[in-house]
Amino acid sequence: MDKKKQATILIVDDYPSNISVLERFLQAEDYKVLTADNGQTALGLCQDYDIDLVLLDIMMPGLDGYQVCEKLKEMPATSHIPVIFITAKIDIESIVKGFNVGGADYLTKPVNFEEVNARVKTQIKLRMQEQKLLQQDAAKNKFISIISEDLRTPIVGLRSLLKEMDKPSRALDPELMLDYISSAYLAADYLDNISLKLKYWSALQNNELPVTLRTVQILPIFDEVVSHVQAENKHKVITIINNIAPDHTAYFDEEYLRIIAINLLSNAVSFSHKESKVVIKSEVSNVDNAVLITIRDTGVGIETERLESIFQLGRHERTRGTAGEAGTGIGLVICHDLLKKCHGNIWIDSELNTGTQVTVRLPQK
Repeated sequence: MDKKKQATILIVDDYPSNISVLERFLQAEDYKVLTADNGQTALGLCQDYDIDLVLLDIMMPGLDGYQVCEKLKEMPATSHIPVIFITAKIDIESIVKGFNVGGADYLTKPVNFEEVNARVKTQIKLRMQEQKLLQQDAAKNKFISIISEDLRTPIVGLRSLLKEMDKPSRALDPELMLDYISSAYLAADYLDNISLKLKYWSALQNNELPVTLRTVQILPIFDEVVSHVQAENKHKVITIINNIAPDHTAYFDEEYLRIIAINLLSNAVSFSHKESKVVIKSEVSNVDNAVLITIRDTGVGIETERLESIFQLGRHERTRGTAGEAGTGIGLVICHDLLKKCHGNIWIDSELNTGTQVTVRLPQK
């Protein structure tokens, strides 16, 4: 069960003594418990609360357990809630009917509490796994939507440029032609960057990126990346100051570190104001055997509420850099996952309209 969420169980039985015994037992197992002594009340509670499991008696006045289960499965808002019947009806016909109306499990009275606990744990675990998969699916769908929209912008721009350059009615001014070519290169670079990030992300999901851990010099990698990022962002005139100590090393995958550096520095530049500075520095951690790399900018910053989900794909709104650069968030997800594979870590401190500091922990051998 997901420890971050206390599962909620609804007990439905027309005998208060039956409810009381089950309620005490389940509360002792750290479940949140709601109760109802009739079917109609149970249906209302299932619509008003986030119920993870229903323990349902069958023989009740008014709506019986079968009818309650059928109604739960008919309503979109409650159809996902698993139902375990707990009843004195032990004949095969009643048990089969319980499963036919949508029950997930069937227990007979008098109950064995060890068995109840095992069946409840199984259903709660399945419920939590289902919720996690639904959240992941929603995040991926949102991410695909963001990527599709961001890919469309440079494609439309390229198409417009080609249309202008292909006009036979007039000769283009050479200077204007150079501007068009420069814009086309920028669009192509952006498409290539997105394509590369998608390639890395897909490879990570399928465990297709091999890991080669060895002692690597940190400074040369960042020197190389700094030159690359500055060359790609000449128009913003960002000064990147690399204060990584020459003797600092990490026990890490060299290509992974290069990918991480490119993504983090590209982000820092994208969200920095024109003619500002980005500062990189390193220090050996006094807490554990590791090197801490910090990348600090004085750019637009990040809202506090966004920081909690910043490394989760599709869990935050898209953002744009100070020069209109599109931001999908996939770069930070890639950095987080690469670091995790190599026993590293990453965290972010930021203040809106003040700047952001990203800290990367790299283990040493």
